[in-house]
Amino acid sequence: MPDQMVVPHLYLDTGVLVDVIRDIGDSFKLLGLARKKQWVISTSSFAVMEMLDIEQEDAFFRVKVAQGMTARWAMRKRTKRDLPKNELEDIYKRIRDKLAALYDFIDYWELTPAGFDEAVKFAKESNISAPDCIHLATAIEAGCDLLVTTDEFFGEEAKQYLPTTLPKRVEKELRSLDFVL
Repeated sequence: MPDQMVVPHLYLDTGVLVDVIRDIGDSFKLLGLARKKQWVISTSSFAVMEMLDIEQEDAFFRVKVAQGMTARWAMRKRTKRDLPKNELEDIYKRIRDKLAALYDFIDYWELTPAGFDEAVKFAKESNISAPDCIHLATAIEAGCDLLVTTDEFFGEEAKQYLPTTLPKRVEKELRSLDFVL
């Protein structure tokens, strides 16, 4: 535990990043604070892939409902999207451009083979979903002090491996880890 002025290293999972690119609530505020305090912020390329999936699903849903499909139909078909290539490219560019322009201080990590072994271990030992096991293993491999998630279940399950918190509780959790803010 740090006992002097040490910069915290935070890992952001996909839910936090989705809120950030949508300028929503506590996640958005957290990134502003992280920039101001010059905290080290990491995530993974896998999180970007999940963001693409989420944004594509949302776009598909909006288009289909606007075309007169029922919400129920659109929800059932969301994994069989038929968005045109230009829409897919626009979604990617919007995410990439916002992250690059406003959050260029975020570091992107890739799991090593040993990191994937850790993710499999977490999947065997816990109730954490496979994608969240990848996030947890990446955060640990990157040497993060704190994993930040919007998913309360994941956060509770992951605490046995790494300190974990919601965006609105980051400062409190960092203080409990003896960081001087």
